[in-house]
Amino acid sequence: MKKITIIIFLFFYQNLYSYEIIRDQVFENYLKELSDIFFKKADINFYLIDDDNENAFVLDNKSIFFTKGLLEHLENENALISIMLHEYGHIKKNHIIKKKLKIKESEKYKKYTDFFSIAAAITMQDPDILFGANITLNEGILQNFYRNNVEIEKEADFIMIQLMNKNNLSIKSTLSFFHYLQNLNLENPYKKTHPSISERINFIMKNYKGGKKKYKSTKFDFLKAKYHQNSNNKKYNNFFKQINSGKYLNLNNDKMTMASKYELFKKGFKMENIIEIYMDNIKTYDNSYTKLEFLNYLIENSEKYKLSENLQKYKLDKKVKEEFFFHFILGKSYDYLNEVEISNFYFCNFYKKIHNQNLSDYYCDKYDTNKIEIVDLINEVNVNIN
Repeated sequence: MKKITIIIFLFFYQNLYSYEIIRDQVFENYLKELSDIFFKKADINFYLIDDDNENAFVLDNKSIFFTKGLLEHLENENALISIMLHEYGHIKKNHIIKKKLKIKESEKYKKYTDFFSIAAAITMQDPDILFGANITLNEGILQNFYRNNVEIEKEADFIMIQLMNKNNLSIKSTLSFFHYLQNLNLENPYKKTHPSISERINFIMKNYKGGKKKYKSTKFDFLKAKYHQNSNNKKYNNFFKQINSGKYLNLNNDKMTMASKYELFKKGFKMENIIEIYMDNIKTYDNSYTKLEFLNYLIENSEKYKLSENLQKYKLDKKVKEEFFFHFILGKSYDYLNEVEISNFYFCNFYKKIHNQNLSDYYCDKYDTNKIEIVDLINEVNVNIN
């Protein structure tokens, strides 16, 4: 699976930690399915971070981040669901927005506000510039940002246990995960901002209504196997062990067959019917990043007809348009199709978005707005359509 590779550099901070965002179609689809069950109409995105520590966090009101390391130590899906519900509690209670507003009241902490605007690339004024970069976090700043926020963590835990009770969910694996955390080094600044583990366990037990339901899906096992080879599904574990050692193993007649073919292709194994593999995975997981990746594959492999067909669909897709590389891939697509004006139009908007003055001026001077159709104009970064 592709990882985002553009980095936001914060030259004025020390002790920076850069976390790659892994764009995993199965993970994003799986968490979205769970959120549809528990959040109903909440429009939240989910992202996996390439970090071996156990963590989950929110930086705005529309995205929840989970580290790869978190998956390793979760016994089953109920533990992951409870963590997701805790982070949703922060969003539901507007904790991040409230904290940002509080920080803005003090000029002393202006640098913290600037940090979150730049590092997360998710300011309220510019929501389109979303995750074209690694998340570059300064632990000292995060510690100050979340300091004295034990109460908001308690509020988020309350939302979590409410929703666990409402859905009759067992908390056994959640408690097991908390007990695991008790054995970790608590000097991590993230952990200093939460109630003690024993407090959280006592709070959960006090408010638990005795739910017994346990979630189980092949997607969870597939993800555990992919990143840690420690799922309960030995077949999936072996599949990824073989891939990592450069060997080919088929997962035929399985719920994850399509995803497994995609994984083999992405790891460089020679596969037949790549277009079919892409289209099957897009149909199953409806992932916006994979759609852009597919367009790029069609360009690189001179599939002109398929490119034209899918380009028209994807440029109207709301989620695809939110992707950081949307304008770049469309510029590249139209360049391949020899539609120069519209290619320059999209490249112009991509470089405006990343604030590259030289390249934006270059491309923006090479097209006539009157020759760009309305359907494309509405995809412009700063356009006003009356």
